[in-house]
Amino acid sequence: MDLMGTIEIETGLAINTPVSEDRTTAQSMRRALGSMLKQSAPGEPVKGVLGADHLIVAGTGSMEYTVGPGYAVCGRSGQGAYILGIVSTVTVPTDPADGINPRVDRIYIVQPDPELSDSGRARIGVAIGAPGATPALPSLPAGALELSRKIIAPLATSTASGAAFSNVAAVTGPNALELSWGSITGKPSTFTPSSHSLDSHSGALSLTKGGTGATSASAARAALGCAASSHTHPWGDITGKPATFPPSAHNHTWDSISGKPSAFTPSAHTHSMSQVSGLTTSIQNLEAGKFSTLPWDRPITWTRRAAWLGNNGEILIGHTDSTRAVKQDIEPVEWTTEQLRAIPVLHYRYIVEVQKQIEDPTYHVALELGTIAEDLHDAGLWEFVVYEGHGAAAVPVGVHYELLGLAAIKLSQHAHDRLDAFERRLRELEGASS
Repeated sequence: MDLMGTIEIETGLAINTPVSEDRTTAQSMRRALGSMLKQSAPGEPVKGVLGADHLIVAGTGSMEYTVGPGYAVCGRSGQGAYILGIVSTVTVPTDPADGINPRVDRIYIVQPDPELSDSGRARIGVAIGAPGATPALPSLPAGALELSRKIIAPLATSTASGAAFSNVAAVTGPNALELSWGSITGKPSTFTPSSHSLDSHSGALSLTKGGTGATSASAARAALGCAASSHTHPWGDITGKPATFPPSAHNHTWDSISGKPSAFTPSAHTHSMSQVSGLTTSIQNLEAGKFSTLPWDRPITWTRRAAWLGNNGEILIGHTDSTRAVKQDIEPVEWTTEQLRAIPVLHYRYIVEVQKQIEDPTYHVALELGTIAEDLHDAGLWEFVVYEGHGAAAVPVGVHYELLGLAAIKLSQHAHDRLDAFERRLRELEGASS
């Protein structure tokens, strides 16, 4: 039916009619719902979770995430509000970690729309990025809301360890009523009202109304029965005073003392050496070459030149004698050529440094040069390995780089031994042919 002076608009909520084009469509319903939520434009909802405790993502002891109950608002341009969620916690799996590089996981919620050629059902999932030295963000399905983001470190075995979750979804909510200043009645003509003081008021407020009944300070004191601002009392007029003055020995709590300085200690001052407990011992340790006696549970040897951290926690500057006169149990080291040639020389970057660069792309990650503690351990070169723990529970964690020069000496000796053997054999062959 054509009506002059009108224009047809989208069908509102919730109209059912045999004429299909006059019915409320799913898009119309979502737009109407979107108008009741926070909007970036009419009918365009602000995406997010519907409460700070909704759809919270947490790590687990394995390669899975948990997502707590709650609801979210997803949306695509012009399509209104897709409201969906869960009423109980769900567990979402992710892939095992890469052995070399980190990656980025993005946990999301999405409502596919068949009318927009989407497939599948509403779901919570993980978009898994490709590992890399600087891993790129994986893309999300169309219309998805990212709930949280996690950097997965190389060789990680759980989602609870490593870097904290980031990019947590913002909270959205109802389209709350906002009053304009002009719609408020009874407000003062200026805000704040024009400046004034009590001096601009005249007359006295009576005692019965909480005032002083006076217009001057002296009259107010008299009306209230107060003494003059400047007066004295003889000692005999004071009641409740102690029998002796000063009173017998007593103490006060810090909070009961008034007028103490705002910062403690008070203004700059000095103390003699004898007033500082432990200072004399510390100076004696320093003079003896000891910087610290703090414990340090790291199984490294005690005897080294220059500076070394001993098993007892002391840092010494000096030298340790290396003559036969101070040593026992002296025996040659039997490293094979195969063992020494198994020492890898590698370039690498530290994972924690790469994670800093992920968070701050301007951060520079240095390319390091060195070897691997586990490879030295597997080759039987335990003398070059720093271990955490002792005995069967010891785990390789570091390398004694300062000792690797001895490996080069031993490898050089092996090479010379082989060269000597070749020369002897050559001489034998030359003698046999003459």
